[in-house]
Amino acid sequence: SCSISFEQNQIKRNRAKGPGGAIQLGTGSKLLVTSSTTLSANTAGTDGGAIACHTCDSIVMNSGTLFSSNTAGESGGAMSVANPVLKTLSSSSTFRENRAETGNGGAVHVLDSSSAGEPTSEWSSSGDTFENNVAISGSGGAIATFGTAVTLQSDSSCKNNKAPKGGGGCMLWESNA
Repeated sequence: SCSISFEQNQIKRNRAKGPGGAIQLGTGSKLLVTSSTTLSANTAGTDGGAIACHTCDSIVMNSGTLFSSNTAGESGGAMSVANPVLKTLSSSSTFRENRAETGNGGAVHVLDSSSAGEPTSEWSSSGDTFENNVAISGSGGAIATFGTAVTLQSDSSCKNNKAPKGGGGCMLWESNA
């Protein structure tokens, strides 16, 4: 496992054939993104245009993190989180103009396939802005979650997101993966 921290960084124009156009987190990894870090114009061939997590411990983003113009060939234009161990927390982040080409979640895709019944994973947004994101062929223009609890605080906004061929212009929520 590893712990990664970004503070006031510019992470731009990276490409991956598989998941995580800029960052791929494996089992037990922790990511902290703070203080006006920008992740933009990153591209993943599969999931997570900027960030992909598979069974990572935690992702925490705060203090003005910006995800803009990232593209996933499949799901999670900005980020894809699969089977996270702990809650994924986002505070005062902006997700703008991210795209999921063939899957779900124009900006964010969260999947917990390990849960049977009640969701064990959670996505929590406080003061976040989701705008102009698109799931081209899937659902959840901004956010798509499967088997995951979702908390959007009242100070978060979701506007002008699209899922032209699916449901949930802002969000798709499925209780089971």
